[in-house]
Amino acid sequence: MLLPLLWIALTAAPPIDPTTLMNRMEQLRQRTRDESYLLNQQIRLPQLAVWDSGQHEWRSPQGMEGKGPRSTLRIVHLWADYCPPCRTEFPRLKRIVEQLQSEHPREVQFILVSETRDSEAMSKFMAEYQGRMPGGIQYGDTNLDLMHAILQALPQSVEVIARRSQQGQPGMSREAPLPLTLVLDPNDIVRLAFVGSMEGRHGELVSGILQLLRVSKSRSAALPSVAPLPMARASAALAMRDLQPVSQLVAEASWIAHSVER
Repeated sequence: MLLPLLWIALTAAPPIDPTTLMNRMEQLRQRTRDESYLLNQQIRLPQLAVWDSGQHEWRSPQGMEGKGPRSTLRIVHLWADYCPPCRTEFPRLKRIVEQLQSEHPREVQFILVSETRDSEAMSKFMAEYQGRMPGGIQYGDTNLDLMHAILQALPQSVEVIARRSQQGQPGMSREAPLPLTLVLDPNDIVRLAFVGSMEGRHGELVSGILQLLRVSKSRSAALPSVAPLPMARASAALAMRDLQPVSQLVAEASWIAHSVER
């Protein structure tokens, strides 16, 4: 009975274009390479602009706006108005952030950074999508300092850089990978990296953050700035010896992932 049903499913499915399939596979390989390059890199946050919702423009931070509390972990999420996956995943990301900050108020800080430098485009986007986005201060990488630091940590094409240099263009061979989510420890070391859409990977983010918090608590100190943690994925993190049973961590991560769906 199973074989006839499988045959019907295969013949009924639309044919897969080989070129599309190869492009998709290359994108996945590139994402994996980028994430592995970003892990354990030190990426310090530069001074970021702040979105003024009253004046509908970017401005310099005032008072403590540019110096948020130093949490155990900081989730830095980069996005742009021209990025379709960024818009799609905001509601789900908002629920996850609210849940994590509710359960770990002084341990997890969320920093939303826009790569949209034009104030008019930002104002139009905020008018339509602000209610779906995580709350708090909206930061802007208006000088592209943060993106430049991230791109420096990623593999580049020497040939493209040389060609751009001859043409008097900036010395980077690629565009910004958006959306981009980094989890930084107190020493600005990247402990988790998610390049591209988070679709289907929210459980990895939650599990990884819970794991990092548990490691931090078990050591009664901040995470080390030099010794790397072997965790590009939650599955790698689960293999660490000094943690509580895997079943308990998975159950906790699953509970949070399901609760944000409601």
